[in-house]
Amino acid sequence: MKRRALALFLQKFRDGNFTPEEHAEFVKWLETIPSDQVAEVLDELADYSVAVDDPKEGDEELIGRLKRGIEQRLDDSDPSLLNHKRRHHVLSTLFKAAAVLMLIGIGALFFQRQKQAPAKQQLAVKPVRIEPGRNQAYLTLGSGQKIALEHVPNGVLAEDGGITIVKVKDGEVRFRQTITKSNYSRQIKVTVPKGGQYKVVLADGSAVWLNAATELETPVQFPAHERLVKLLGEGYFEVAKDKRRPFKVVSEKMTVQVFGTHFNVNAYADEPFAKATLLEGSVKVSQGMQAKMLKPGQQARVGRHIKVLKVAANEAVEWKNGNFNFAHEDIRSIMRRISRWYNVEVDYTRKITDEGFLGTIPRSAQIEDVLHLLELTRTVHFKIEGRRIIVMK
Repeated sequence: MKRRALALFLQKFRDGNFTPEEHAEFVKWLETIPSDQVAEVLDELADYSVAVDDPKEGDEELIGRLKRGIEQRLDDSDPSLLNHKRRHHVLSTLFKAAAVLMLIGIGALFFQRQKQAPAKQQLAVKPVRIEPGRNQAYLTLGSGQKIALEHVPNGVLAEDGGITIVKVKDGEVRFRQTITKSNYSRQIKVTVPKGGQYKVVLADGSAVWLNAATELETPVQFPAHERLVKLLGEGYFEVAKDKRRPFKVVSEKMTVQVFGTHFNVNAYADEPFAKATLLEGSVKVSQGMQAKMLKPGQQARVGRHIKVLKVAANEAVEWKNGNFNFAHEDIRSIMRRISRWYNVEVDYTRKITDEGFLGTIPRSAQIEDVLHLLELTRTVHFKIEGRRIIVMK
């Protein structure tokens, strides 16, 4: 397929008016690219939006998906890429790649059904659209007033107990202390629902990134002897240094105490254990009479006991950076994360795989692409029914 024919097909694909024969030619071309021509092909695809006389919205996204699909196919077909140095790259590519052959195949199938199906049937079919998570949260003031942060404009939202609450941009609010008071009993809650995320900067300057299905409770003002917050769910903390007042994160299974550091806390009620992962500084993790100190690159896993492991700490905060990172996780653990981020329910058949999954994929990906990439392992399959995902072996 020459450049002109490729550009024409891509334009037709974008507009939804390609023929089955054109689709078959494109798939054949995609499957037979010689390895020594890959660089040239990728360059041509990257230049597509320039080559088209009248580029339309979405061209760049389409080209990106096509490029990643080709890279995935080449990685999968070349065993030499699986050496130690390239293993991480290949796994990352596999999970980040959009499944282009599936994409084009679905496009052709949709095209054929559009031609065959009566108009009434087309109008009757309206599948549920499952979108990735977005910036959304609810703020509950000490007075009980509740504010949906997604729907309010930037600026001052409220004043409560000597602090001013300001929405500085989409996805971030700041608490700014205006008056010093001795009454610290008033509490503020930030609740992030399933399918959400949000950043909060507390009055002491500490920043907290909250993951989906998470609740953070903090005093309106911190007292003189400590800074204590309660967390249900997951949060990444960058704590402002204050040697006089330790910063404590209290969850159901553990307490994490610091003076100024960067760490991640995963404390969902439906997880088998709570986790505290340290990126910078030092922290003390305690449960009852047990206590362990962590160094950077260590993670405390807390169930009945505290177990300290050496980990790749940055992987624990991939969610904050916009990615899912699967590090030898079983399918149930992965689906709990998918359930929270895409706001879906998950059911299982009696038999499911015990295999571990490894890789990274953007959290901006459509859920169909995420599930398809997991299916490429041939150890698990999925069925989508509305907002319900059925997991099968």
